Amino acid sequence: MTKIVHMIFLLMIFILISCDSGSSVADSGNGDGSNNNGEEIIVDLPYDVGETLMSEHLDLSFDICYGLDQDSLKLRDLSGKVILLNLSASWWAPCYNHIPGMDEMMQSNFSDDQVVYMTVMDDVGQPYTCDQWGNNGAVGYPYIIDDGQGYYMYELFYPIISIPEYPKNILIDHNFEVKYKMEGHSEELLKLYVQDLVNNL
Repeated sequence: MTKIVHMIFLLMIFILISCDSGSSVADSGNGDGSNNNGEEIIVDLPYDVGETLMSEHLDLSFDICYGLDQDSLKLRDLSGKVILLNLSASWWAPCYNHIPGMDEMMQSNFSDDQVVYMTVMDDVGQPYTCDQWGNNGAVGYPYIIDDGQGYYMYELFYPIISIPEYPKNILIDHNFEVKYKMEGHSEELLKLYVQDLVNNL
């Protein structure tokens, strides 16, 4: 009986140690799946503020349906720039109505070699197409990623319980570290956040 109790006790300790070592969340990293000591790290999605995007996510290819000649884009292609991701949905009128103001704010204050502003749009064509959405602001700006039915870009930064909530904004610095996450539209607040990151380029 004593042996069985000891075996159960040792088994429980082994399970606890295994679970703890297998579910660590990276506070920071090199964007290549390792920390500064070269040890492998695991990031549990969604990314939180202060976490650095890993290689497997930097190398994901996303469909571009507006604003670029090319059909796809990887986040790694934007290395060295501040990235503003605006998560929106074709059917959400408040997002659509904010396009002109957001475009004007970004173009009047920041250059393309400093900041990349992208809309990640869900449910393209319900009711607005990529062209209708993009042309509501400054023509050719911003880039629009078609997130399709998978919500994959959304899932990188926010959990999905049922229907995602829009709008949301994520700011990523030139080293691919998530610096700010905010809900709703506040052009003045976004301008301050973007400027803070541009100052560190």
